[in-house]
Amino acid sequence: MRKMPDGLSIRVTETRQCGRFFIMIVTGIVAAYVLYRVPFSSPALRLFIGAVFLIGLLAGLISALRGCDVELRVTNLDFVSAGHALEGYNASTLPRADIFRLEYRDASGDIDAPQAKGLYAEHRGMGSWSRSTCVLPQVDRAQAEQIIEAIYQRFPDTGTLSSAAARESCEDPAPPGTLAAGATPPRRASATTCVNSAPKKKICAE
Repeated sequence: MRKMPDGLSIRVTETRQCGRFFIMIVTGIVAAYVLYRVPFSSPALRLFIGAVFLIGLLAGLISALRGCDVELRVTNLDFVSAGHALEGYNASTLPRADIFRLEYRDASGDIDAPQAKGLYAEHRGMGSWSRSTCVLPQVDRAQAEQIIEAIYQRFPDTGTLSSAAARESCEDPAPPGTLAAGATPPRRASATTCVNSAPKKKICAE
């Protein structure tokens, strides 16, 4: 973790996972043998399944060889996460004013949408929906909590800007000349307005 004039820089690196690489090679050989031996209704179906499996295997092998190298730069304006890592991570740039909170999450084994372990930012998404984005993968819970504390010390209003903006948008008064739904229009004032200033005295303005 480095302190910069405009914010913080946190970098995570992880060496190549040779063990995982060889395991994937062996798994690929076994799967290819099974795919070859299992009968299919048509050769085209066999080729299609084989191509999909091969693409996934190559992506995993490349990811295992590259390892992890991700840098998170936190400034007054943005969270900029760039680099490469294993499944479940994509480079991103998030406005700091859109972030609700920061938290650690464990890895998820979901095949359709794998989730990497690491530091996540929950932020404003499309419309009123919120989203979670991994901004720093491959850190454990203790490291994530240390990073979160450093971010809050440098930028104490992180996580409050988006909530404050949402409250202001909900509490904004209606523009002049408009009525809220269900409101009753005010009665037109008469030409003479009277204000009771005392039980036996009236002050009237024409």
